[in-house]
Amino acid sequence: MSPPPPHDIPADIFYEILLQYGVKNLAFLWLNCRPVSHNFKDAVERVFVAKHLKKTWLHVYIRELDRDIELQFYRLDAADPTRVVFESSAYQGLLERALKKGPSLSNVIIQIRHDANDTMLPGFRYHFDPDPTVKFEVSFDWKGMYCHFFREQKEVHRRCDIAVRISSIVAFVIDECHI
Repeated sequence: MSPPPPHDIPADIFYEILLQYGVKNLAFLWLNCRPVSHNFKDAVERVFVAKHLKKTWLHVYIRELDRDIELQFYRLDAADPTRVVFESSAYQGLLERALKKGPSLSNVIIQIRHDANDTMLPGFRYHFDPDPTVKFEVSFDWKGMYCHFFREQKEVHRRCDIAVRISSIVAFVIDECHI
């Protein structure tokens, strides 16, 4: 006996439900909920645009200053909404020099709410204008970045869980053997 055909729930319904989803496990939302259906994927991505892109920052380490410069979410690229644009008006020349060869993992950190990682930025580009009134902009594939970020986060959690289990087993063996 085959299962009944799935109901085609509109993406707008999923979107309204997912807007109520907290921020505790965004990796689950991105990695597990997006693949459920086309409508669910659309809804999850709309939630990320509405709630989480504005809580995502890039931190670029500037060696000359011995500190990070923060780039903030500015907008989705109007010509290509798969690209996101971040901007900064501080230290534009130093940012341009730091990113000239692309975003090396050692000097660019992505922060999503309270989590941070040196995840790659697919399709990375930057725009530098020597005019100080024009802000320094970087753009990249935001969906690809979230995929990389959350996959890495999931792997870190998996490894931490294994380490906790191993340490519990070792503690148990030590206790039982009175070592």
